[in-house]
Amino acid sequence: MAIVNHAKKEINAKVVYYGPPSSGKTTNIKFIYEKMKPEYRSTLKFINTQSGKIYFFDFMRPDQIGIKDYNIRFHIYTIPGDTVDYSIWKTVLKGMDGLVFVVDSNAGQLPSNQNSLLKLTEYLGTLNTDLREIPSIFQCNKQEISGALTPEEMQMNLDVDGFPMIPAVARKGEGVLNTLSSIVKLVMLKLRDTPLGIGEDELYITPEPEPPLAELNLEEIEPSPQDTESAETATGIDFSGEMEQVAPGCFRLPIRITCGEIQKNMALTVSLSIVNPAKTGS
Repeated sequence: MAIVNHAKKEINAKVVYYGPPSSGKTTNIKFIYEKMKPEYRSTLKFINTQSGKIYFFDFMRPDQIGIKDYNIRFHIYTIPGDTVDYSIWKTVLKGMDGLVFVVDSNAGQLPSNQNSLLKLTEYLGTLNTDLREIPSIFQCNKQEISGALTPEEMQMNLDVDGFPMIPAVARKGEGVLNTLSSIVKLVMLKLRDTPLGIGEDELYITPEPEPPLAELNLEEIEPSPQDTESAETATGIDFSGEMEQVAPGCFRLPIRITCGEIQKNMALTVSLSIVNPAKTGS
């Protein structure tokens, strides 16, 4: 469910790229991120969990088209590759406003696509929702593979009649931006029909959001170039200066702690001493 920040006049919508392992979810995310100008998007990050990684970043449309005088910030999530515990998807899917199901069009991967769709249906059931209640698009990726199933064939095999099916070759960027544009339009249409507490006659007030992914033991890290297909609040600790000696054996290291938009400058004091092995042994 979209979260409204009345102070910033922003509507925060969550879009999840879902699908079987190695279908091209992270390839989509990285291509989108690289094509966007830095002034319109945040840093691409991932969160380490005991069950796998969660990639995420957020962006605002350059045209600033929103609802009334509220801008819309889209938060994009996915889980790359295979996962130790597939139920991590349940955490990522919670509260989403739109879904992109990235399908592996390789005919041999049809069972994997079907199993992934089955798990999606189960997870949404535990969240008291249904796929047809959420703006959703199926992206048929890897269309360049010989013998790849067409979007029409995939629609029939997955029994998802009525959902938009978009052909794509994500590794070349083909169909990626079209998929993003389509899901953004569907989410905006849904939001315009949903009470968000920003109209003059609306009494509905969006509840405060739960801390994102609060139930997980998390470590947030900047993704390295080596991370490939095989997260909303940014937190971190930065070294904001050089270490200086403040007393014999005592050193001070300036650090900056960031949590969302809040930053706090602090200092870490370290005391060092050298033990003479010869003396301790006497």
